[in-house]
Amino acid sequence: MSSEGTERKKNDREVESPKENEQLFQRSKITLRSPLQSIKKENRGDIEMEEVKKMISELATQIRDDMRESNKQLLKERNTQLKKELKTIRQELKQTRYQLQDQIKKLQISMKNGSELRKKWERKWVRQKVN
Repeated sequence: MSSEGTERKKNDREVESPKENEQLFQRSKITLRSPLQSIKKENRGDIEMEEVKKMISELATQIRDDMRESNKQLLKERNTQLKKELKTIRQELKQTRYQLQDQIKKLQISMKNGSELRKKWERKWVRQKVN
């Protein structure tokens, strides 16, 4: 019976010596730790991925904000440039208007003078005909 008991104990790994118990305990710790460690590593990976995702979204937001700011700045610069161009165009139009008004006045004067000259020539011609 004692041989059966020893065999049974060895098979069940229930060994009486403290040294063997300690070794079995260490082995069980290792076998328990490895799945836990892999789970922790996976969780760490998930946590790291979440942090990376957060960083990426923050960077994307910052890039969008920077682009908006640069677009605003570009629009301001373009707006300023267009205002300057509009100002020069208005000045050119005023100058052209003044030139046209001067030409119109000259034409009116020449038309008036032309009609007066024509009247003079007509009178002169009529006098010459009569004489």
